[in-house]
Amino acid sequence: FITGSRIRNSRDQTLKHDVELVIEARLYRAEDHVLIWESGTITASDTYVADNQDEALDYVVQLAAQKLADRLGHSF
Repeated sequence: FITGSRIRNSRDQTLKHDVELVIEARLYRAEDHVLIWESGTITASDTYVADNQDEALDYVVQLAAQKLADRLGHSF
């Protein structure tokens, strides 16, 4: 996870937070542990205000999992 905070400009009164999840997955054949598939880098991110941190974290995990499933589905 990567997180950060920012105010967009001098008129913005709300502190915004960013969360980013970067994952990679690999599948290996069970018999001989030969690599059969790599996902490549998958990134999911969201911006939230302080009260919504848990929702943002849940969202990026779900988004990354969906992107991973989509890539896997397109490969096979």
